[in-house]
Amino acid sequence: NDDSFLHIYPNPTRGILNINSILPTVTTVYNTAGEIIIDSDMSNQIDLSEVSSGLYLIQVLVGDRIHCQRIIKQ
Repeated sequence: NDDSFLHIYPNPTRGILNINSILPTVTTVYNTAGEIIIDSDMSNQIDLSEVSSGLYLIQVLVGDRIHCQRIIKQ
């Protein structure tokens, strides 16, 4: 699995999460209960400043690849 085509930072974050990709992305952020809290098309930033501190799962669709990563909101 080569995920060098995608970089998500900073992690942990205090609010703004940057998504750096060479291709357009579709991003979904889930809470620990599996509920969608953010769904965004073709955005290079996700604003988590309004969500509670804790652990979240970010799923990024890049072309035909899906990348999942745990994100910590401080």
